[in-house]
Amino acid sequence: MKCSHLIFAALLGFAIACTPSAQVPGGDKPKNYPLIIQASEARQALAQREWQRLLEAYNVKAVEADLYPVIVTPRSLTHVQGGLKITTIAIQPGTEEVTIREAARKFIERWRDLLGLTPAGMSLVSAQHLGDAHRLNYKQADYPFPLAGTFGTMTLSLSNDGRLLQLDDRFIPVVDLPIKPVIDRQAVILRVANRTFTYSNVAGQPQSLKIAASDISVQGLVVYPVEKNDKIEVHLAWEIAAGKSLAWNVYIDAINGEDIAAVQKFNT
Repeated sequence: MKCSHLIFAALLGFAIACTPSAQVPGGDKPKNYPLIIQASEARQALAQREWQRLLEAYNVKAVEADLYPVIVTPRSLTHVQGGLKITTIAIQPGTEEVTIREAARKFIERWRDLLGLTPAGMSLVSAQHLGDAHRLNYKQADYPFPLAGTFGTMTLSLSNDGRLLQLDDRFIPVVDLPIKPVIDRQAVILRVANRTFTYSNVAGQPQSLKIAASDISVQGLVVYPVEKNDKIEVHLAWEIAAGKSLAWNVYIDAINGEDIAAVQKFNT
């Protein structure tokens, strides 16, 4: 019973060092926005303890965990030579993909505390099998809107014989984010209309392009985490597609109207 209390307290510590904000009533801006995620000592202790348990479980010599600084989740298995043999059953020819996916599912369930996630709050979005390697890509799905930016994803790379070779986990804790925008769709279109975007051509020369309102469409609301020093700000944002053949995804905060990011969607 004492152990379960300690684990529960550690999981609480992983949650958020922030004051939850209420949903936006009647278009009013919430207090204490954006929401803030910070690493806690309890989360640090839980992650380190689970990492040691993982090494012992797979009979791997003690190596330092490579963890993200704020969310304290595995960034890579660079220090683990040969990877982790996460399945002991013999993999029959022609059954690699099914067996590997099931081994990954069981690994995620077993080490959910280290990974900082709830298996029910995620989905497998793509799976690639190239030669003797499998790449499984997962998306976080426990927010009311899709996550945009660099967080909310997890990638597992496995060999055909069931060894986990790489692990990149960018899932974030769930915060009580507002679900109703203060800034409406038409307002964000006007904010982006006739904006000039800059880029470089194949020769590296700077170019600019003004996007007309007719070439702008609002894709929908997203959750957009932004890492700043030792914290992560979690924003409710509008995702706007700007441009045609030369296009950008623009993210504008749906609560306070601030620009968050503009992501170029073409290669030069």
